[in-house]
Amino acid sequence: MLEEQLKKHSELKTERLLLRPVTMADTKAMFAYTSDEENTKWDFPANQTIEETQKVIKEIYLKSPLGRYGIELRDTSEFIGTIDLMNWSDGKQAEIGYIINKKFWGRGFATEASAEILKLCFDILGFEEIHAFCAVQNPASACVLEKIGMAEVERIPNDKQFNGQWVSSQHFKMTKVNYLK
Repeated sequence: MLEEQLKKHSELKTERLLLRPVTMADTKAMFAYTSDEENTKWDFPANQTIEETQKVIKEIYLKSPLGRYGIELRDTSEFIGTIDLMNWSDGKQAEIGYIINKKFWGRGFATEASAEILKLCFDILGFEEIHAFCAVQNPASACVLEKIGMAEVERIPNDKQFNGQWVSSQHFKMTKVNYLK
């Protein structure tokens, strides 16, 4: 049932965004931000080649497309990032993660996309909890999560290592009870 609902909701629209499946046609736009270390420094090592980005699209977005969305501006059809629903196999909880091209930071797009994913998770998919993680050193991402009503539940010291340095994470959570308030 969960898979059927995700297939049925493979495209989502907000006032300014279209959340839709990622395709190979998105390679150049995705490479523009995944190859930029400032854009990726808290999430994953920057892509070094466009072929690496093509491989990511093929092995992640095309192989397992359910719950994975490209973020496109509705007025220009420009591909600006991705938002993913992850770790949802138990049908009770899931995790969200997103990345936006830095050219579009500060305009509320991550907040708008994340709010729409929360709506899908609680109103359609029936999840009880949604989780998100961000680097403590990335306060803008924490601000997005707080704006959509998620609450920080813990800090995890030295959670991940990126580019030879340890990064501490903030763990945020939203419950269905709190979402419905």
